[in-house]
Amino acid sequence: MSQSASITSSPTWKKIALYASSAILLALVFALYFIPEVVIGLAEQAWALCG
Repeated sequence: MSQSASITSSPTWKKIALYASSAILLALVFALYFIPEVVIGLAEQAWALCG
């Protein structure tokens, strides 16, 4: 039992989960760039904030 608990709470699993969630989030953000309306909306927001 103690081995099972140490495996699930080890930092390597946390790192793997963190890297996986970061990769998924980045993939979703880059996938949004294939939708022109999203890119135009981001450009308009940047223009409104900076220009």
